Amino acid sequence: MKAIVRLIYLPLACTVLANLTSCASTAEITQEARGLVQTQKAALAAAPPCCNDLTQISFLPVGTISQKFEVTPGPARVFEQGKSYFIPVAISESAEESFLLIKTVPIQWRLHGLPYIFKPSAVAFDDNFVESGKWIDLPLCFSRGWSSANTGYFSVIELAPKTQSKLIFFTTAAALENSTHYGNSVSSGGIGYAVNIDVQYDFPNAPLGKLEIGPLSSDMKETLQKQCPQIFENPARH
Repeated sequence: MKAIVRLIYLPLACTVLANLTSCASTAEITQEARGLVQTQKAALAAAPPCCNDLTQISFLPVGTISQKFEVTPGPARVFEQGKSYFIPVAISESAEESFLLIKTVPIQWRLHGLPYIFKPSAVAFDDNFVESGKWIDLPLCFSRGWSSANTGYFSVIELAPKTQSKLIFFTTAAALENSTHYGNSVSSGGIGYAVNIDVQYDFPNAPLGKLEIGPLSSDMKETLQKQCPQIFENPARH
C-alpha cells in the first residue's frame, strides 16, 4: 500500500503528519508573513538614503572561506533598481576561483511561521570604484547537499578579478513584489506502506535577510552544475 500526501504552503513544522491538525491555514500563514514583509518595506522606504560616495563605504573582506553577512535595518542606498539595504564586500586578491558562491538563508522568524528570504542582486566595481558589471535578480536554485552548509538556495557570479574586486549586494524593488518558490519531496514508510510528502512553499522576498558569500569549491561547483545548471547562465551586464 502506498499513500501520497501533498502539503501546499505549510510551514516546516507542519510537514509532520501528526501535527497537521494544529497547523494554521495557508491564508493565515501567508497573510502573516506578507504583513511582516510589508512592515519591513515601509521601514526601508523611510530609511535615510546614504552612500553615494563609494570611497566612504567599508567593504567587508571575502577571502578563501565563505563569510556570513546579515542584511539589517539602517541607512539604505538608492540603486537604479530601487532603494535597498546592502552588503559591500571586497574580494581577496588571493582568491583563485573566479566563481563566487552566494547562499541566501530563509529567515524562520517564528515557530510555525512562513520564512521570508532576501533575493540578491549585485553590482561590481574596480579598485577605482568604476562600475564594471551588474547582476540583477540573481537566479536562485534550491540544492540539497551532504550537509546543512551545502543545502539551501544558491546562486553564482563569475567575476573578472582584475576589474571586479568590489561588490555591493542589494535587492530590487521588483524582487520585493514577488516571492521565491521552494519545492521538495520527502519519503517515509515502513513494512507494507510508504508515504511521499510533497512540500511546496512561496517565501516572500524581503528587504532583510542573511547571505553567505565565498569562493565556489570544485566539489560544490560539480554538484550545482548537475542540480542547478541555470544559475551558471547569468553573465554580468555592463
